[in-house]
Amino acid sequence: MFDIALGVLTYSRNVMLTVGKDLVQLDAFTAFVTILGQAITVHLFAKIGVPVSTSQAIVGAVLGVGLLKGVKSVNRATSLKIAFGWIASDFHFDTVIRKGSVTMSRRISVIVLIALIAVSLLVGCSKINKDNYDKIQVGMTYDEVEAILGTPAEAKDVMGTKSCVWGKAPQTISIKFVGDKVVFHSAEGLK
Repeated sequence: MFDIALGVLTYSRNVMLTVGKDLVQLDAFTAFVTILGQAITVHLFAKIGVPVSTSQAIVGAVLGVGLLKGVKSVNRATSLKIAFGWIASDFHFDTVIRKGSVTMSRRISVIVLIALIAVSLLVGCSKINKDNYDKIQVGMTYDEVEAILGTPAEAKDVMGTKSCVWGKAPQTISIKFVGDKVVFHSAEGLK
């Protein structure tokens, strides 16, 4: 019990910053949604008798919010570090304390690791690429472009013209619309 208290006193701020800032940037509303998601998940798992980690539940809720904000908002490196930490600590606990017995906790950790790897792969699959840029044609409507590239990161409307940018530097696609039709498009750093 003392080791848990010591961990809370020494690492809790770092853990909060990693999950609430490094993994996905949260504002007040999205932080509330993640806490609500965690509470519901823990409650439902407790009702059906499945052991669940509140840490894994909050990370899952943060990843869920991140995916809703767009896969680019999820930090892949941080999600992999968290997954590795879960697997490594669970394996160490099982081998040292339980003499290597296979437990439900390890199986849950493996499932979480697989889910995090899948999320990380999705993060790498951006719509801002050369193939999608090549599909953009002068005369296409805004809705047709949005179906290909998704929602723009920036959009400015000025007197019947719309300037939109998809992606973040160094990979961006810029498109100008007049009367809801593409009149100009350019790209930087696409692969």
